[in-house]
Amino acid sequence: MLRFIVVGTGRCGTAYIAQVLNHVGIFCGHEWVFTPSPAELPFEILGDSSAQAAPIAASFPGLVLHQTRHPLKVIGSFLRFGLFDDYRRCGEGGEFIARHFQFTGDPLADAMRYYVEWNLLCERAHHYRRYRVEDMNSSLLCQIGDWIGVPVVEESAEQALARVPSNCNTRGDVPTLSWSELPAGTCRDRLSELALRYGYDAA
Repeated sequence: MLRFIVVGTGRCGTAYIAQVLNHVGIFCGHEWVFTPSPAELPFEILGDSSAQAAPIAASFPGLVLHQTRHPLKVIGSFLRFGLFDDYRRCGEGGEFIARHFQFTGDPLADAMRYYVEWNLLCERAHHYRRYRVEDMNSSLLCQIGDWIGVPVVEESAEQALARVPSNCNTRGDVPTLSWSELPAGTCRDRLSELALRYGYDAA
């Protein structure tokens, strides 16, 4: 029985936080459990970090850690990654998202809407904590340990953050987007509203 899950959109740093948690002794998989083809685990883990856990956040009995990343960074990364051009090119992962999200064939509009809808799925959790990956430092990592119930000392947190590069799962150059490049309308309004609620700029 998992004690916690880390959820968020794709491209929000779930691979990064899984590595960081493992370095401080909180055994966490990355898409080991919540993936279309779960792995047979040779040892017990406390949690799994996976964007694909978002649809079950509302029914998960343990702690749900909701990790956010700036929407323009997430959308830019997805545009580079190509998921919203044709989700079928992304194999089982793309097919999984298609079961929970309606693709329309407009990559930018779909990426904007996905950011909002997928994060709102995460918010449906009962035992819920949210943080921004951009705020990750030793103090926040110690706080996450307290939430999970595994104490983390400051020195161990600092060492873990020094060992794991924040771009450990970056795939190529990510386009730099601005809010002015996003099409005006209800979709951008919802995205801007959510960004502000999460503490990001939405100029």
